[in-house]
Formats: sequence, structure tokens, C-alpha cells
Amino acid sequence: TDKGTHRSKAVLLTTGSGLLSPRKLNLEGPEELHKLGRINYFIKNLEEYSGKEVAVLGGGDSALDWSLMLEKVAKKVHLVHRRSSFRAHALTVAELEKSTVEVHTPYLPVFLSTNGLVLQRVKSEEIQKLEVEKILVNYGMMTNHVDLNEKIALSRRGRIQSNRQQETNVTGLYVAGDASDYEGKAPLMSVGFGEAVLAINDMTQKLKFSHSLQTGHSSSLFGK
Repeated sequence: TDKGTHRSKAVLLTTGSGLLSPRKLNLEGPEELHKLGRINYFIKNLEEYSGKEVAVLGGGDSALDWSLMLEKVAKKVHLVHRRSSFRAHALTVAELEKSTVEVHTPYLPVFLSTNGLVLQRVKSEEIQKLEVEKILVNYGMMTNHVDLNEKIALSRRGRIQSNRQQETNVTGLYVAGDASDYEGKAPLMSVGFGEAVLAINDMTQKLKFSHSLQTGHSSSLFGK
């Protein structure tokens, strides 16, 4: 690392699936809109939207939650989604239907203007213009994988390939959790914990430590 070098006979990587960053709004239009803070991917300060016309882009739980939250402070909230239905909890959708949020479906933003957005109806030439002062984008998150040594074998999904003992193609290098991949892997937290145990047990056996691997059972602690 940038702090120094440490040599080990075995290493367990638990770096996760990578760094998360919001999926950006990739539209033509004035570049200064980003610099002026007109386009946002998170709500840092609710007061920034007070008394303003706001467009929320997205159709999941976060997009609907943001729309309902902004309704309390904004002058007007527009929710734009490319499908006719939302990928959100039924109770949240019901709350949206009772709100003053103006829903635009199925529409896609196609151009940024100095005073708002240009929308186009899906599978149609119909155009709609929205005059808004703030745009809040919720298109989900992207994963940026951590840079790895080229000697480490990766799966087709870009994760570190491992065997059933969680060892990689590099002897002594193990991986567990979201960073690992193998045939039949289930992406669950409980599975990740089990993978770490498998890796530690395997490296302990191969390094021939003197202490026992018998960890006992949690149920044996009750009644003591």
C-alpha cells in the first residue's frame, strides 16, 4: 500500500464488488448546468430545493421517496420515468398517486436546455418541454472494480475467480464476499461470511498452524 510493504504467506481479500458511483445523466446541453449545481445525484440540503421547480428522473424507490420528500418544500415536482409503471413499493406508489407530484410516463429526457429539460415519449415523436430549476437524477449506481494485478484470474462478471476453498489462481491468495466468484455462487451476506470461514480454515491447514480448527457451536454457549 502507500503506507508500506507487508509480506504474508496467505492473504484474504474482502474488497467487495467495488466502488459505487451514481449513473450519470448523459445528455447534450449546456455544460455549465453541472457546474452551477443544477444537476444533482443526491439531496445534500433540502433547502436548496425550496420554492423551486424540480425534475426527478427515475422510477425506483429512491426516486419516488425523493419526489415525495421534495413535494413538501419545492414549488413543483415533476417525476420522469421511461416506463408506465414504477419499480417501487406499492405503498409508496399509492402515496405518489395521492400527491401533487406531476408524473411524466413513459418519457425519456433527450436534451438539456438552459431553463430545463426536453422530454420525448417512448416509441413516439411526441416532445414535451419542462421548465425546471433543479434536476435530480436517480438512475441507480455503477460499480467500479478495484484495480487488480493482471496475474489474478477474473470471472466473466469481472470478479475474482476462486475454487471451493476460496483460493484464487495465485497460491496463498484467497477471496471472500462480493469480490469472489465461482459457479453456483449466491450473492448473499450469509454466503460471504461462510466463504471467509472456508478461506481461513484452508489457509490454516496449508500453513500447518499448531492450534486447533475446532471452533465449537454457538448453541453450546447457552445455559452456561
